[in-house]
Amino acid sequence: MTLSVENDNWYYSPEHGELCRVIETQTLWGETFCRVWLPV
Repeated sequence: MTLSVENDNWYYSPEHGELCRVIETQTLWGETFCRVWLPV
């Protein structure tokens, strides 16, 4: 299963237990990395 992650969308982060907003995505060697914003 492939998860499609798009910039400026909100997602739930199970690691942080809260919503986060993806502000940047980058694919490197077949892996997608995301920079996210966690609201305070």
